[in-house]
Amino acid sequence: MLVPVIHGHRLSSLCLAALAKSLGWGCELVVALSGKKASSRSQMEYIACKLLENPHGTSLPAILNQALLEGRGEYLAVVREDVLVRPDWLPPLLAALKEDPEAAVASSLVLDARGEVYHAGDQLRRASEDDAQLVPLRGGEKAASFRGTERVPALALHCALLRRDLALEIGSFDEEGYPYPGTYADVDWTLMACLAGYHSLVIGASRVLHLDPEPGREDRSWDEASKRNLRLLLKRWASAEAEPLRAILEEAFP
Repeated sequence: MLVPVIHGHRLSSLCLAALAKSLGWGCELVVALSGKKASSRSQMEYIACKLLENPHGTSLPAILNQALLEGRGEYLAVVREDVLVRPDWLPPLLAALKEDPEAAVASSLVLDARGEVYHAGDQLRRASEDDAQLVPLRGGEKAASFRGTERVPALALHCALLRRDLALEIGSFDEEGYPYPGTYADVDWTLMACLAGYHSLVIGASRVLHLDPEPGREDRSWDEASKRNLRLLLKRWASAEAEPLRAILEEAFP
């Protein structure tokens, strides 16, 4: 189970405390620190975990690739530091992957503090010959409107379970194409999975809470980097080389 700590703000301790209470399925908890996060490091003292320290900083896709290569289990769970899990969040994801051999990843339904959908997957739509759009699915809807399991074309890995063998088959997360902090490399990877003949799932029985940082605490440079990486994602998947994926998406997700 991997927790990438990129921001290193107060939300890390809340995330880790919730995870510590939910452990008990024979999982190994791995916390990856990016940069010199002394405050985050001190939060690990009361939790039994393996610590991957990257004092010079590294991106989300680099951390994910490291975990895939060094992981020992059949599955890799990824939980971002701004997510608060419930005690029963993991079994539904595991059951979904066991029941669906063509699913590369199963994600929890991510809710906001108002009980509305924060993330339940994305759809890639081509706006023109050289432009594409990433459209959130069910954004802002009430949680009660989401039932069962939904197959989606793309996902951000807020709280998700990957099948390691398929992940290694699909390929590594793109470290060069999505510079630090590496946002949208996970969405790109799920689109690659779709191109390879697999799909992503959102599981309504596994619900987690997205935690917003305190007003003014969000790093402006992070926002700018995320916007830049979104532009890179859309440029890549609007190109002529992406035509096979668009055909798959149009047929499977009209």
